[in-house]
Amino acid sequence: VVSVSKVSCVIGRAFGFGKRGELIVSSAESVSLGDGALFSSSTFGIGNAGNLTVNAADSVSFVNANISRNVRVGAKGDGGDIDITTDSVSLSDGAFFSSSTFGIGNAGNVTVNAADSVSLGDGTYFSSSTFGIGNAGDIAVNAADSVSLVNADIFSSVGPGAQGDGGDIAITTDSVSWSDG
Repeated sequence: VVSVSKVSCVIGRAFGFGKRGELIVSSAESVSLGDGALFSSSTFGIGNAGNLTVNAADSVSFVNANISRNVRVGAKGDGGDIDITTDSVSLSDGAFFSSSTFGIGNAGNVTVNAADSVSLGDGTYFSSSTFGIGNAGDIAVNAADSVSLVNADIFSSVGPGAQGDGGDIAITTDSVSWSDG
């Protein structure tokens, strides 16, 4: 079991030249983040933000916690990819998985693979966006049983004044439900 809470952060930042390192979190059971916890990787200089891979046999749960991969204003490089693989994924209380570019470079992809279900609620989201010069990444949500969104979003966007294309969104599952959003 991997559990991170109470405004804990795992942060990787590149300020000069070079790629930010990869972050791989693996658990034989579950990965849980809460209370403002954050997995973040950003580039502030020239280089790519690192990828994040989370592998958990049973579940991945984020409550008021975030994964963020970004190319910051004035930086040049690509945002890191976010890859989650587990049986079930649950986000609540404003949690999000996001990859964005505010500088020059492409945002990363967000991929969620669940053997069972994906549930987003209470103002949560998966996103990949461009607010600079570059393309937003693709978002893929694959769940064998169901994907449920209650007051939640999945989006890829091009912000005002940005130059680039939005990414594709693909949801593959037996059942999809949206409400209150």
